[in-house]
Amino acid sequence: MRGMGPLTSQVRIMTPAQLQALLDPEPSDIRGLIGGAVGIVICEVLMHAHARQSLPLVSVSTAAIRSTLSFALLRALHVGLGRQHLEEIAGTFERLRREMNRPIPRQSIEAILRVVGSLVGAQAAENRTTTGIEGCDRLLQIRNGADVYEIAREVLTGSGDLLGLRHVGNLREMTAEERVKLLDEMAPSLSNGFGSSSDRAFALALATFVCRPGFEQQAGLLAEYARQLPEAWLWLGALQTRTPVGEVLAGGDASGWWIAREVLRSEDPLSPPRADVSAAELSVMLRGKSRYAGRLLARARIDVEISPLITVLIRGIGREDYSDAELDQQRLPTPGVELNKRDGSISSIEDALKDVMQMLRQHRVSPTSSETSPRGRKRK
Repeated sequence: MRGMGPLTSQVRIMTPAQLQALLDPEPSDIRGLIGGAVGIVICEVLMHAHARQSLPLVSVSTAAIRSTLSFALLRALHVGLGRQHLEEIAGTFERLRREMNRPIPRQSIEAILRVVGSLVGAQAAENRTTTGIEGCDRLLQIRNGADVYEIAREVLTGSGDLLGLRHVGNLREMTAEERVKLLDEMAPSLSNGFGSSSDRAFALALATFVCRPGFEQQAGLLAEYARQLPEAWLWLGALQTRTPVGEVLAGGDASGWWIAREVLRSEDPLSPPRADVSAAELSVMLRGKSRYAGRLLARARIDVEISPLITVLIRGIGREDYSDAELDQQRLPTPGVELNKRDGSISSIEDALKDVMQMLRQHRVSPTSSETSPRGRKRK
């Protein structure tokens, strides 16, 4: 709109089918699976980041989290869109990233869909006829209370027979050091072995999960072996559904609490949008080379609504003093960002303090403040 910017920054536009789906939501069990949900989101950040360099769990920022597909999918399930909408949301996300010249490999999109679907118990046909069947089935068993050591014994014994590791069935009796040694022996063959890469990634994640307790310790172990099987990151995140919820939420310098709050946030579909623009309008503006599109792209980050009530962050071409926190950057900043409630953008506390100090300095040297005041007027 002339003088107002994108229309969808002022009013939410949706189809009758989308409105009906939001007004009559499907029941969701995300709240009961929040440990695994938080784990998947954090591990998706680690999966993308470790493609370039090692990243500790405590360095995962909220901006990077809001840039993930898994965050959008879990949010969609919570607002009641249902599992049948996940493919459509993933397609919109993939197209948006491609239009912004920041594409994500299709195999990563499929892996995220597969693991998120497995966490919530989706047994769609595509999950049953493609790779990752064993991982989907085993995760469902673990989610329903099966003994994780027994599942690990069954999964790893098959790999152990190929490797000649006869003692793989004694996982429960092993010490933590012995389990790590077993992982060191098994990981290279799992990374380069035969069979479905998704099933091998699940086996690697499961072996890492039973080696040591603690999300951060497990992430540190997996970082050494997941380059050949990046999907193992997602499975490790989903396995956190069996970890005490408090430990998972405290992971990543307590960023898990922020994820849980934002995923489970209540929002009225008839309320004003929180995003800068919708994905559909942004696509039209990019094709038409609108000047408003140029203004949006000049920002450091753009909050895009890819589906009603579901927003993601996309990196623009603007620069910030403390570097970007998008997924495809080379370095993610440490946490310390907050949500600016006025315009919905992400800014650091440090930048806000700098702005305040700059205003104070300008006010101090302003001629109006010294010449118009009787006390401040200089004697001639």
